[in-house]
Amino acid sequence: MKKKILSAVLALCLAFGSAAALPQSSVVESTSITASAEVETKKSGNYEYTILKDGTAEIAKYTGKESKVTIPQKLGGKKVTSIGIEAFYGNKTIKSMTIPEGVTTIGAFSFNACENLTDIKIPKSVNELLSYLSKNPFVGTKWLADQEKKNPMVIVNDILIEGSKCKGDIVIPDNVKKINGMAFYWDLELTGVTIPKNVKIIGHDSFRACYNLTKLKIQDGVKSIESCAFIACTGLKSVEIPDSVKTLEGFVFDACLNLESIALPNGMKRIGDQLLAGCTNLKTLIIPEGVTGLGYCSLPGNLTTLVIPSTFKEYYGSGYETIQDLIVNGMKNKIYGAGYRYVYDEKTNTSLKYKIPGFTIHGLKGSEAEKYAKKNGFKFVARNTTEPKVVRYAGSDRAETATKISKAVNAKTSDTVILATGFDFHDALAAVPLASAYNAPLLLADRDNLSAKTLAEIKRLKAKNVIVVASTNSKDQNGKDAAIRNNVYKQLKGYKVTKLVGSSYYETAKNVAKNLKTKTGKNPTSVFITTDKNYADALSASPVAAILNAPIIYVKPTGALDSNTKNYLASIKKSVKDVYIVGGVNAVSKSVEKSVLSVLGKKSATRFAGDDRYATCIKINDYFKSTLTGDSVCIAKGYNFPDALAGGVFAAKQKAPLFLADKLDAKATISKTQANYLYIKNPSKLYIFGGETAVPTALVKTIAKASV
Repeated sequence: MKKKILSAVLALCLAFGSAAALPQSSVVESTSITASAEVETKKSGNYEYTILKDGTAEIAKYTGKESKVTIPQKLGGKKVTSIGIEAFYGNKTIKSMTIPEGVTTIGAFSFNACENLTDIKIPKSVNELLSYLSKNPFVGTKWLADQEKKNPMVIVNDILIEGSKCKGDIVIPDNVKKINGMAFYWDLELTGVTIPKNVKIIGHDSFRACYNLTKLKIQDGVKSIESCAFIACTGLKSVEIPDSVKTLEGFVFDACLNLESIALPNGMKRIGDQLLAGCTNLKTLIIPEGVTGLGYCSLPGNLTTLVIPSTFKEYYGSGYETIQDLIVNGMKNKIYGAGYRYVYDEKTNTSLKYKIPGFTIHGLKGSEAEKYAKKNGFKFVARNTTEPKVVRYAGSDRAETATKISKAVNAKTSDTVILATGFDFHDALAAVPLASAYNAPLLLADRDNLSAKTLAEIKRLKAKNVIVVASTNSKDQNGKDAAIRNNVYKQLKGYKVTKLVGSSYYETAKNVAKNLKTKTGKNPTSVFITTDKNYADALSASPVAAILNAPIIYVKPTGALDSNTKNYLASIKKSVKDVYIVGGVNAVSKSVEKSVLSVLGKKSATRFAGDDRYATCIKINDYFKSTLTGDSVCIAKGYNFPDALAGGVFAAKQKAPLFLADKLDAKATISKTQANYLYIKNPSKLYIFGGETAVPTALVKTIAKASV
């Protein structure tokens, strides 16, 4: 039996590309397999049993034919504490089973294939239900089938032992303390899971091969994630592991082919064997402080950015990663072999050594990292070691804030000014690339009025031209009319006014895009497609769109394309090379994406979609890091738009990313993914859009601290 089971394990590992080394913890729960082969078996009535090291008895086999079984508390005078592997396996006569108080462990396969077993009494003393390739010990019993009918999540003594029939997005109940090994194995209808803080252990292989699992939230409080827990979860794209996790074993995310970002917990000592092997889409990895070494093949081969903590005494480049940026956090880190790639040459039967083009080391001045870079002829960039300088642009209202940003965009004069309503986001955000092309500020108007400070700013700039971007259907956040009225135009008497207006957001965006072409003299090579229902995605993309001279085009989440949108996209069909979809499928559905691609004659688009607006923002910034090369970061409120509308123009001029943040709790926290992005970016300045109520000082301090 031992050989049979271990062969099956090897076969399963081979199926997922993890056979290079069996994860140790995958066989930890099967100690009784070897024990039964080496320890003398004794008999008592219908029971064969063995004596464990602690002097208690483990049932090895039941030979009786009774339909109603009550396991004795003692065998041979020894207290029964364990039901061993396959003890009752395949018994078709048992219908009722009572397990006595004092039993703590139910072994793998122990009741498997007991087809007629419908009633099982499990005492509170049971705290381990060991799983192996056959999942929990009750697979194939009527009891388990009946439990699943009541609730697809079967829980025994606060241990979730079975959940593979769950569908959609689920939340693990708060009373669960452990998710048993293989509990959700191969659940192809599971799309999302939230694991609460009361769960202390996520068992081995618990979510193995849940291919459609795309949303994973592990709450702070979980202590341990065992080997292969999420192996081959190919739908996962982003994972954050809380710092409460102290044990993260090998193979946990092996073969998660689409994993793009992961935030590892602080407090780890070692990266487990093949922890991230096969994660071919993972480009950036921050190894947290405290980790001292790497396990076997623990890193994916396609990494382009790797952060080594100061707790590493030495780092050896493996020779197979394609790392472009190595960030070394310390003075004493010894580096060997980094920046080189080894490729096996079949002709000469040798490994050829290549320098990785553009390899850059980021570290402290005077450090071992700098010495290594100089010795090997690699580029070295000194990291900022002090928190970034903070500059805040804030006025008494959104219009005044825009004027203050305007002064930063154009300190002296500007021939042209872009004007849009400050009470609706569509027109202002669509106008950001246009304002950037004109090197002009974006100012904000009320429905019936330009404030005195806005008029004064236009005068200070000595502007001659005012381009008004205005949809006649503009609505504010309360659904009230926000469209610019005639009185605003009267206040602009004396200026040359150009109206880029439309009866809908789609028409206005089209007219802005056409004017952008007039200004730049050419059709765009890129286009950003985003929802008309929410501002956050367009806001995040606006600096990049401005730098690329790319229009921002709105679409409905579902349904047919507006005729204005369709006609405009058709007009740029020949010039557009890159199509960017900003937001998930709830923002821009697959069918809408298909329609856009069809009109443009393209086969695919790049979609930026995170678990929330903040994660989407980070994905945009990370993807365009070679475009957003400035040494600053612009901070805007993520749940309201007014102060940030004019900020996209300023961010584009600085070539700086826009970073969305909110005071979501009393501690003014940011996510680990956000913190990791800031650490890698390592900005020297933070530009804040809005006052204390928009972006509190406590939040700014959190952001500044995360940046170094």
